[in-house]
Amino acid sequence: MHHLDPDDPKYFDAVAAELGDAQRILLVGHGHGRSNMAQGFLARAREHHRPIAERVIGELSADLAALTEPEVLDLARTWYTAYCRRT
Repeated sequence: MHHLDPDDPKYFDAVAAELGDAQRILLVGHGHGRSNMAQGFLARAREHHRPIAERVIGELSADLAALTEPEVLDLARTWYTAYCRRT
């Protein structure tokens, strides 16, 4: 299957389109610097998708290759529970 190149801004635009009208967005990524796709997405969203960027409530860094999808969801739920307690 053909996938968009993550270095192509169209990739981030496609992700922004998929987020649609999500009320709160928690970015979960891995890597540092240029390889941090979550930060790359947020930078693109701030420049070209301001309403999406304004709904980002946080960013987590995790070893995604070592986690299953349910583990990622548990990580996000734990973060979000703490976030709700703070706000």
